[in-house]
Amino acid sequence: MKWRLLGCLLLLTSCQPKEQQKLVTVNIASEPSTLDPRKTRSLSERTLACMLFEGIMRTDAKGALMTALGEEIEVLDHGTCYLIHLKKALWSNGEPITANDFVRTWKESLDPVFPSSNAYQLFCIKHAKDIKLGKCSVDELGVIARDEQTLEIHLEHPVPYFLELLALPIFFPVQDKVYSGPFSLQSRQDSEEIVLVKNEHYWNKDAVHLAGLSFIMVSEETELKLFERGELDLAGSPLSVIPLGKIPELNERGLLRTAPMLSTFFYRINTEIAPYQHIAIRKALAYAIDRQALIDHVLQGKQTAALRFMPTTSMAFFQDGDVVQAKKLLEQGLQELHCTELPPITLLYLLDEKSHLIAQVIQQQWKDSLGIDVHLESCEPKVYYQRIRNQEYQIAAGSWIGDHSDPENFLEVFKYKDASTNNTGWTNTLYTELLDASDTLPMIKRNEVLHQCEALLLQEMPIIPLYHGKSLYVQNDRLHDVVLSPLGHLDFTWAYIEEGKK
Repeated sequence: MKWRLLGCLLLLTSCQPKEQQKLVTVNIASEPSTLDPRKTRSLSERTLACMLFEGIMRTDAKGALMTALGEEIEVLDHGTCYLIHLKKALWSNGEPITANDFVRTWKESLDPVFPSSNAYQLFCIKHAKDIKLGKCSVDELGVIARDEQTLEIHLEHPVPYFLELLALPIFFPVQDKVYSGPFSLQSRQDSEEIVLVKNEHYWNKDAVHLAGLSFIMVSEETELKLFERGELDLAGSPLSVIPLGKIPELNERGLLRTAPMLSTFFYRINTEIAPYQHIAIRKALAYAIDRQALIDHVLQGKQTAALRFMPTTSMAFFQDGDVVQAKKLLEQGLQELHCTELPPITLLYLLDEKSHLIAQVIQQQWKDSLGIDVHLESCEPKVYYQRIRNQEYQIAAGSWIGDHSDPENFLEVFKYKDASTNNTGWTNTLYTELLDASDTLPMIKRNEVLHQCEALLLQEMPIIPLYHGKSLYVQNDRLHDVVLSPLGHLDFTWAYIEEGKK
């Protein structure tokens, strides 16, 4: 079977005139920890990576999957082998991008000493996981450069969404201080500004209408002031946050824009410490929360109450604000633990307005419905993420925004106890076995198995789903064709500024 896209990128068809704008300016709030696509974690880091680098695949101006550095793709051996024929494309220094660049980069990412929290996304490639765990040599990786333009990839098993994976930053080839994407790095001032300029060696440079991008780093309050003065072209999700107190006003003025986001915001529970190792206690805390009240009175952005984990399904696994059932579960848990009351809970979250207001609401709800005292603790991102990794918390705020659209991407977060995405101490052998088996099943049966996995997760409740998010943002009316995907990725490849409009 061959998979081919010719003509690849959708060129802009708008009748509006276009101009080479000096820079489009966007706020990313804080300094990114990396520009290396293999190490990205935040949405701002991923956006920067996708503007600086290119993969075999990417999404086009309408959100559909398309070839990028790939020219033609052959799917062989019942979906376990992919033969990638590459375009004749160049790095930003004018040197050719070759199949060996992919092989070298992927092997570097899988080296056990290479720090990449996203390396697990490569594990579908034959022997990749064992290489990362140090169980076999990197030379055994199931990837071969047949010649400069041909890449052969062998998978452990068929992966229905493999072409989507090839659009993820971990799959981009990397070369030091050169770039393959629509823009190149011009300058970087720590904690102030990152400036990108159009990459004149980009394989599809004629589709790029902007001269460059300026990513600044200012607070939420400063961001909106700059936007009001016309000094910022886009503010808010997914790279920063609209202050909650400003949402009603922006709505009334017709400035607030919303877009779907494939995301779930939740609280992690440390299941390895008392009393949270008890399922009934965890479920009591989850059931007692009134999510709709949280959305209506705090978030105000038409988010959806999360009565499940996966945003791609409509199944509710429990009732919102089921205080009666929550009290029964709490009583059951306390009896089985031989306790008379639950000790005070410490709730950990990032130091920002939204996280704090959410924590305050849930603090009050748990006090009112279950009589539990909750201590609030916020901290800076670096400390917060370190504590999550080390499981130095009782209950902590978390979120997951899909890397790709397949529902398995959400369930894999908690597949392994020691996965960098889990950090709850929870594991379930059946859950892991079902996920392992799901990719080889027919689609209907696969969906049933994924539903069973989600049911297992929510029966044992190592997390408390809160809500499924939306992107809330404001944008310069002159700025057009910025692509905002449900995965929270901003793409400025096709963007342009309308000439003459203020």
